[in-house]
Amino acid sequence: IRPTTDVPKKITRILYPTDFSKASQRSYLKTIEIAKKLKSKIIIYHNIYEPVLPVAEFTGVAVERVEILKAYAEEYCRNKKLNAEKWIDLAKKEGVKAEFRGVRADFSLSKSILMAAQKEKIQLIALGIESHPLMRAILKSSVREIISISSRPVLILNSRSSETKKRSIKG
Repeated sequence: IRPTTDVPKKITRILYPTDFSKASQRSYLKTIEIAKKLKSKIIIYHNIYEPVLPVAEFTGVAVERVEILKAYAEEYCRNKKLNAEKWIDLAKKEGVKAEFRGVRADFSLSKSILMAAQKEKIQLIALGIESHPLMRAILKSSVREIISISSRPVLILNSRSSETKKRSIKG
């Protein structure tokens, strides 16, 4: 928590950014436990970066190929929504409310997450981190930026806890 962070008296909304990976699933299970104890709702957030049109315009890709890329992007979005529905159901089984926000953004992941936290009136941002060194290095800059800029508390969850390894989300 930064010195200027607004620490809420009650945490009713938790933002959980995810890529729907196995590591993220494990951290999500921890987030459900926390939300249950706090009687909070989880907002499952997925940033959909869609470079299809800007790249196509810049590189001069043929129109028919752009349509193929668009169709791929739409299928990707449908699959992420299906993943989110399973995650929402899992939270519901544990007595926790959850909602999904899939947002198409053309700016940085950290900025996208911080904007979502503001828009959704979030009191806590829960970030799952992968314990694998390569993934930590990739995520490090986004996590650092979120922590340094956020006016909300940020909880870092290690996805490799022994408690969550045994449980997973089916599908």
